[in-house]
Amino acid sequence: MNGLIAFFDTLGYQSFLENNSGEDSALKVFDLISKTPHRVKDEFLEYMRKIPNVGGEFAQTISGINHLVFSDTVLLSINYPVGAGASWRFAALTNLSVVAGELCADMFSEGLPMRGGVIEGEFFIKEGCVAGRAILDAYKLCELLDFAGLVYSPTLVPQPPSPLDLKTFENHFIPYLSPLNNSKEQKLTHFNWVHCFDKTAKSDFLSDIEQFVHRAFWAHRKDCSLSADIKLRNTVKLCRRLAIALEAQREESSVG
Repeated sequence: MNGLIAFFDTLGYQSFLENNSGEDSALKVFDLISKTPHRVKDEFLEYMRKIPNVGGEFAQTISGINHLVFSDTVLLSINYPVGAGASWRFAALTNLSVVAGELCADMFSEGLPMRGGVIEGEFFIKEGCVAGRAILDAYKLCELLDFAGLVYSPTLVPQPPSPLDLKTFENHFIPYLSPLNNSKEQKLTHFNWVHCFDKTAKSDFLSDIEQFVHRAFWAHRKDCSLSADIKLRNTVKLCRRLAIALEAQREESSVG
């Protein structure tokens, strides 16, 4: 069936396992990975229910988001119902993006940076089994990323619902020349997941972006190999771009 897939893996997970021999430590991190998607979805749904005049499509698409966790990999998905119109698809993409962004932000704060890609296509999920071309495409996109972040497939370019929302949209969905593992670059649209940090983490992030990123990559006694160091530096650069958009959004909000 058609729908959206967000595929994530956790950077540095092998190093984490190698440097944390205690079973309790490994289980603690796996528990965090497995519970975070469910928690952020529930919190976002509760938040949206408190907002007046929010369309039923938004609540439906949040409730329809599914997640699977296997080892260091997280899969978020939402299926399109038969006859889903443009507004339903926009709501689905927006809500999946926010839940995925919350996942990225929470995991980063916990010292487990993730990279992820969002794909639109055909897939099947039943009783913990997944199949379909979109799963493979999402995996390949994720594996290409040489940084921690959240991007969209080049064939899935989010569009603002109206010209009035353009400024807010541009601060959340950001075209960025992205470094890839094959030593190439490609301009991809990124979701600005730093918007999803809580107040304390956001302040910590903005006060010293480089230290914030280094701390996440070295957390849990992880090593930072040469290949990881490249991802770290690429992530610092990306985070500076995301911070610029975050600050622009703050300025526009204060003026408004």
